[in-house]
Formats: sequence, structure tokens, C-alpha cells
Amino acid sequence: MKRTISISLLFLALQAGAQSYWVFLTDKPAYRQGTKWENIDFLSPRALERRQIQGLELDPTDWPVHSDYVVAIESMGFEVVGVSRWLNAAIVRRNDQELDALKNLPFVAEVKEVKRMKPLEKEQPSHVSAEKMNFSENEYGDAWNQIHMLHGEDLHNQGFRGEGMVIAVLDAGFTNVNNLPVFQNMFAEGRFLGGWDFVNGNDSIFGHHPHGTYVLSCMTAELPGVMIGTAPKASYWLIRTEDAATEQLVEEYYWLLGAEFSDSVGADIINSSLGYTEFDGGIGNHTYADMNGTTTIVSQAANTAADKGILVVNSIGNYGQAAWRYLNAPSDAQGVLAIGGVNADSEYASFSSHGPSADGRIKPNVSAQAEGTFVASTTGGTFSGNGTSFSSPIVAGMAACLWQSRKQVSNWEIMFAIQKSAHQISRPDSLLGYGIPNFALAHEIFDEEILNLDFPEINLFPIPARRELNVLLNERPKNSISIAVYSSNGSVVYAEEIPSQFFFTIAFSPAWAQGTYILELRLDENVIRERFLIQRP
Repeated sequence: MKRTISISLLFLALQAGAQSYWVFLTDKPAYRQGTKWENIDFLSPRALERRQIQGLELDPTDWPVHSDYVVAIESMGFEVVGVSRWLNAAIVRRNDQELDALKNLPFVAEVKEVKRMKPLEKEQPSHVSAEKMNFSENEYGDAWNQIHMLHGEDLHNQGFRGEGMVIAVLDAGFTNVNNLPVFQNMFAEGRFLGGWDFVNGNDSIFGHHPHGTYVLSCMTAELPGVMIGTAPKASYWLIRTEDAATEQLVEEYYWLLGAEFSDSVGADIINSSLGYTEFDGGIGNHTYADMNGTTTIVSQAANTAADKGILVVNSIGNYGQAAWRYLNAPSDAQGVLAIGGVNADSEYASFSSHGPSADGRIKPNVSAQAEGTFVASTTGGTFSGNGTSFSSPIVAGMAACLWQSRKQVSNWEIMFAIQKSAHQISRPDSLLGYGIPNFALAHEIFDEEILNLDFPEINLFPIPARRELNVLLNERPKNSISIAVYSSNGSVVYAEEIPSQFFFTIAFSPAWAQGTYILELRLDENVIRERFLIQRP
């Protein structure tokens, strides 16, 4: 690894068949309210800079797990195999130790078993520089269509190719990435920042499975005439969180640790072409009702990453023609930009999973090419393959270019601009979401709409609304947000208080009739009221 950083994670491997448990802890004695930013040594300078740019305060989830608690658990004979500062919890493995003694420790709040889960769904292939400001169609090579579909070349030709942006790629392995010509510039220019394997607990990432190689090439490939990715000048952390050969739920917990790692090292964007639905043997399956953005561990982790200012981009899944046709976790999370799939002609790809989320929010958020997508092979050259695993990094790379052009905005504003630029923003559906984004238009949206707003103005979309209303604030409030929705006769049809955030979604009840409503927000000392129209499909 090219960088070494102090982070509060234990990088050890969980082995198949071991009996493992989450141990949730009561507190963090070392957390001190109001600690000065310059005294923080467990987050990288870049991680702190991301928080400062977006006006995010440090909170207890940023602080490491109390080391004395970990030592005490180990002294009882339990093996601590992972630690999460976001959840204030440890993953432990037991042999013959009694759980009652562990549960009775004064600093232990809860102990929960880690169950097993089905393996990664794999995409099947259909067949087997010089610095420049402008890439021609010929130079994009096989990747031209999947980039042109998003008007990505427009940003590239303005000089926005991901320079200065950091993308963390969470995947199942990165076979031969260190040897392939399409990745040579990433290494030669020092844009490979390092990697970690959470499955085996080491930094040997250039093997195990080719899935991450294919995914990475959609973003960082730079071999003119063969393939150019969507963010060919971004910097990358490569993180293995998925064991494609196992059937363990533990991949969700590796994902959590990988997201915390990404936060610690200062990643701007996480691309995750992974998803979770059902458990091995049908025991403890996720149900569609669980796809509500908050139930699963991995979706909770994704939301926390978004709260830390990271743009989380995740594939919606490839279950469109399966018995389980729905989206996966964490693509159901509110903080995730979930990506569906289209073919080369910009039409819905039949294998792309369906939304909406179980609580009625529009999912996928947007869509990109997933059928006949060109990726780098592990032996050189390219091939075309199918899967939303590929549409996700295509969008993630373009998001890096867009964010490079507007470095002072938040992850929520980037998500807003991408969605609002999409071709069916006024009529989102459960197959393509808001549609195929236009990144040239997304770039213009910042000039016209976001950066010229003065707080406390807000953005509401889509208008008219059909199943949900998205709310984007121009500034994050200091305190919690009180929400009320009034019908045209003045009746309160919805009321909730939520934590401070830039962006949130209100899912409509079927009982809400078509017509005009009033949204009321109480933000610190301000009260905002905006009318919006519900138009039923």
C-alpha cells in the first residue's frame, strides 16, 4: 500500500463454518464533544477535508471503538475478527465459550448471531497514454456507446476526467489489474492509492475473482483506441469485501468495514457492484419488505457513508427475470444512487431488477448501459458482458467527473443533479427510475439551480410527484428537521421529525388523493412552506 493510516478496524478474516456474532457496545468513553479537528488522528486529512467542505460535524460514529472493551472480550477467549466504529460493535468468533458471560459484561448492549447468505451473482460475458484534453469516438474504442449515452464525452472534453477525485471500489477481487495495459496509466501516475482484502485480512487484492477487474475498467481504463473509462484520471482504492465462493451473510459485514475504510482514507465515491437478498437454506431470508432502506446491515452502512459525505453508487441487481425480481440491499438505501440497466439502444434490459423500494421510493435512481457493456478482460483486450454491475461504475465514474467540476458541493447535490438530468425525470418508473442521466445537462444544472440558491430555499422533485417527493436543502440544518404535509383542506396527512440532513424522500401513502399539498419544514429558526402536486399514474 502506498499510504498508511491509523484507523480503528481489525483486519482479520472470518472463515466459512465458524460461529460468529455481532457484539454491540454501550458507549465510547473516549468520545469528547467539541474535540478540535486538528487533534483527530484516526481519520485521514482528506476524510476531514470532505467533512469540512460539506459542513459535517464529527459525531460519535466517527470515533474508534473503545480498545479496553475489545481487550476484555479477547481475554474471555473470544476471537475478535472485526470492529465497526459506525455501529460501535465487534464481530467475534466463539469456540466453546459461553455467550451468557459475554452478554453480561457491563459494556455489552446486545449480542446477535451472524447468519449465512447466498453467494455473489455473477455477470456472464457474451464473448470474449498520452495526456489529451479531447477523446475522439475512435479513441474511446469499445466504450464509446456506454459513455456517449450519458453525454460523458462532453465533460471529458471540458477537462473533467476525475482528476483529484478518489473512488473506492468494493468488490470480489481484482484479478490481474496490476498487469493489464488498460490500467497501466493508473499505476504509472500514482493514482492507485492502495487496497485491502477484508475476506483474508491482507493487501493481496490482485486475484480471487475477475469481477472487480471488469467493474474497475468501466471507470479507469485508459488505452486509446481500445477502451477509455468514465473517470480515467481519478484515483482508486481497491477493496475486497466479497467472497464469491462462500454463502455467508458476512459479506454484508465486510461491506460495512470496507465502507468505513473508504471513509477513513478520504474516498469521495464508493462504487459497489454487489447486492444481497436471500440467505442460505431460506433461513432468515431478506424479504421484499426488508428492502426499505433501513433494515439490513449493509443498507444501514450505506446510509451512514452517505451521512459522512460520500456518494455511494450501487448496482440495482440482475433479478428482473427471476422469482425475486426486486432490487437488492444496499441499493434500497436512501443514501444510495442505485443504478439500473439498459441495452445499447437505451432500452430497459430485461434482467435489471425492479423497484420501487419497499417503502415506495423510486428505485433505481437512474440507469445506464448494462447489456452489451464493454469491459476489460483479464488477459488483455475487451469483451462485452451483461449486468448492472457494469452500469453502476459507468455512472460512478461520470459522477466523479461532475463532482470534480463542482468541488464545493455535497454528495446529495451531486445525486440531485444526476437525477434531474435524466430523460424521464417527470415520469419516473420502477424499471429505469428517473431514466438515463445526461451529464452535460447535470453540469449546467449547477449553474442554473443549485449554486445560485440562498438558504433556506429548497428543491423539490419530481414535480408533479407520483409516488414520492424528494427534498434537497441548500444547506444542512444544525438541528433535526420537522416535516409536515397538509392536504388542500388543511388536514395533516404526514408528520415526522428526522435527523439533520441535506436530502430526504417522502413516500406517499396510497390514501393520498391526487391534488395539491403543502410541505412544511421547520429548520432551526426557519419555517419553509412549499406547494407541490401529486399526480397519480
